[in-house]
Amino acid sequence: MRAKEGKKVRIYLGMYYNPYFPKDYERWTCLKFFDKGNDFLIGKDFWDFFGGKGAYEELIDIYEQIGEEIRPVLDAKFKSIAKEYEEKE
Repeated sequence: MRAKEGKKVRIYLGMYYNPYFPKDYERWTCLKFFDKGNDFLIGKDFWDFFGGKGAYEELIDIYEQIGEEIRPVLDAKFKSIAKEYEEKE
């Protein structure tokens, strides 16, 4: 990429979640070339970069609220699938 004259360009590598959570991200292929927290944004750093400080926590709260709302629907669906599976055996 080239920056237009007088414009700064920053390149980031971003991952919306850390697959190693709650441990730190460990994959050497990314850590070798990028500085985690600066040009390599993962998990909280990623979401707070796009949504502002506190965006990650707000997103987690939303997931938890929605999860509680749809849990009865999902439980019923899983029971239905299990029952159909058992009837086929």
